[in-house]
Amino acid sequence: MEWRDVSFDWNQIKTLLAVYESGSFSAASELLKQSQPTLSRQISALEEQLGILIFERSSRKLVITEGGRALIDMAVAMREAAFGISIKVSEQKKSSYGRVSISASIALCTYHLPGFVEQIREKFPELSVDVHASDGTADLIGNQANIAIRHVEPKDQDLVVRRAAGVSAGLFARADIAESYELCIADNKFADLPFVGYGNVDASLMYYANVGLQLSEQNIACTSNVGVFGFEAIKRGIGAGLMDNITASFWPELVEIPLPNGNFTVPTWLVTTRALYSTKRIKLVFDFFAELLIESKL
Repeated sequence: MEWRDVSFDWNQIKTLLAVYESGSFSAASELLKQSQPTLSRQISALEEQLGILIFERSSRKLVITEGGRALIDMAVAMREAAFGISIKVSEQKKSSYGRVSISASIALCTYHLPGFVEQIREKFPELSVDVHASDGTADLIGNQANIAIRHVEPKDQDLVVRRAAGVSAGLFARADIAESYELCIADNKFADLPFVGYGNVDASLMYYANVGLQLSEQNIACTSNVGVFGFEAIKRGIGAGLMDNITASFWPELVEIPLPNGNFTVPTWLVTTRALYSTKRIKLVFDFFAELLIESKL
């Protein structure tokens, strides 16, 4: 049998148990807060669907049939299973033990999140943290992650969102080539100077234009949809590129090149779903993580 073959109504099963255990439609009506005709129709519909007589009705009392008694045993088992699921879900929601998964870009996971995970573990030693690195957008609804760090403002009304301080970033290059960039930026003439791009060429030109650099396609020496590739390309001297300040601090051979409009901040949001936020361990981590992100720049 497949799921599409299961067509009974759980409300009918609840009515069946209420009528059987209370002994009458009137008592079941008070218990379920529904009218007697409504309950009678539900039992009749169940009998018609199953092709059996469940109760023998008389003016004095209801008598359960043999087929009805077999159905009662299965209905009781269903109710106990439903109660078990409810109890299990309730326990999970109230428990601060377990695992919490956090999704962020590969660069954030590599250079930033270890410090935050360390603080989370110090605050909540009973929790374990799973970090999922991806430069795509994690599907919170599909449970790819419990909590996500995003750089595009979420619009879904079913999400719980906290705005973070943001990622402070600038233009960096290896020290041995940085001077030529500084001179060209001062004159606003970039000639054939190479720059490291992110995404595709058009996206890269837009990113640089947003920070005051009007480049041409020939300036984009390479591109990648993975941020850490770009960072490695900058470190190897392939070209200058945009990088957050904390990541740049890992490599002393890099120097910051002043931008026409000064440093910039990449907007950052912490996101989870309302359903996940109702779970105690996820709420604890989300609120603590949000506090860390709001108080300090990534």
